[in-house]
Amino acid sequence: MRLAAAILITLLLAGTLAAAEVAPVSPARAARVATLADWARGPQGRDKTLQIEIVRMFGLGESALPAKRKAYVTDDKRVTYSIYVVKSEGRDAIVMARLAPGQNNVWNIGPAGEIKDAVVIRTHGGIQLDKEPYLDLLEETIKFLEHVSAESR
Repeated sequence: MRLAAAILITLLLAGTLAAAEVAPVSPARAARVATLADWARGPQGRDKTLQIEIVRMFGLGESALPAKRKAYVTDDKRVTYSIYVVKSEGRDAIVMARLAPGQNNVWNIGPAGEIKDAVVIRTHGGIQLDKEPYLDLLEETIKFLEHVSAESR
């Protein structure tokens, strides 16, 4: 009986750890991302669709979701930065992406600035959830979109 209880507790703890966010709460990140989300929701935001593979991996649903999106390509046309605002279960979900040769990164960012999930799309290896948050690439994405949004106002 004790062995069964120990196994059950271990399984529950493992499930809880697997469900935890990739990067913790960050009020500063939350404020910056909220400003960018408002920009995407605004008149300059375009109606797009968030891919079904990303929707499923982030647990946002079972089909592609309509989204408001802002996306920009660097001057050398090698990197695309974007932010998507989608409705999932009656709430806005914020998804940010950095698409570059060799590796694309996509983040599901919660309302408190936590990174709920990170997806890496490698040109040679498909799509996978990744517990590495690639915070430096996310920061690069946020900074680029902040710069572009400031110029467009």
